[in-house]
Amino acid sequence: MTAPGSLIAPWEVEGRRQAPLLDGVCAVVIAATDPSIAVSMAVGIARSQGQRRRVAIADLIGEAPAIESQLAGDDPHGIADSFLYGV
Repeated sequence: MTAPGSLIAPWEVEGRRQAPLLDGVCAVVIAATDPSIAVSMAVGIARSQGQRRRVAIADLIGEAPAIESQLAGDDPHGIADSFLYGV
């Protein structure tokens, strides 16, 4: 993700740069050979798009360390719970 001392990871910056291209899109899958790159790109897109609409990032790998490191606490709720119950 973001290296100590750096402000924003390069792939997050790229995600923010690409985000306007997704204005009319309902769902996106970010795929990469390195899960941390995919997560960083997705976070950049989500932060940019999240200024205008609701967004969610789903871990399609399952407990990917790059996603898990972004979570606060030990809440076991998944993406479906977020949509159904607002958790």
